[in-house]
Amino acid sequence: PTLARSWKAHDNVVSDVSFDASGNFVATGSVDKSAKVWDFSGYFCTHNFKGHPGLVSLVRFHPGKLQLVTVSDTELRLWDLKTSSLVGVMKDHLTSI
Repeated sequence: PTLARSWKAHDNVVSDVSFDASGNFVATGSVDKSAKVWDFSGYFCTHNFKGHPGLVSLVRFHPGKLQLVTVSDTELRLWDLKTSSLVGVMKDHLTSI
């Protein structure tokens, strides 16, 4: 196998990676409590989402909207990629998501 892309992405271990449906963007979640979105062909970070209570264990793109879901411990966050803003937080689940 040949390495297609490599970035210095986070200050700590990357815990999850997800491509959007088009294959143009990649989301990463990390132990450093952040999630990032990358332009795959352009080699640059388009978004840097911080404020999670712990490691970001899951990142997923919405299949039909420019949104990203991130999960950290018992908290789920929905981010709008057009405005780079936090849409909402679902927290206080009884167990880890």
